[in-house]
Amino acid sequence: MPRCRQARCRARRGCGGDGCRGLRPRFVRGPPVAASLLVGRAFAINLVLPAAILALTIWLAGRHSPVAVNIALSLSIVAAIGLFLYRIAFQPIAHASCWCC
Repeated sequence: MPRCRQARCRARRGCGGDGCRGLRPRFVRGPPVAASLLVGRAFAINLVLPAAILALTIWLAGRHSPVAVNIALSLSIVAAIGLFLYRIAFQPIAHASCWCC
């Protein structure tokens, strides 16, 4: 497997040193992690978190809750949308623009 030898690319975390092939995700650092932990984390972030936010929103929809609760709920909805937006829209662009290899 060709490895990226460009120090400037590794310094700015452009390709992770794997030749810009995307063979190893950027968020995985250090020793390999068990697949079950990665699957559990993905399940929690992709399914459980949005379901919990949706359930909380539906539960609080008809109530007159304090302003602080509404602000916290709004921030959690926007943060969840931002997480998915980054993963769907911006992360592919970042991986496609590696200029070193």
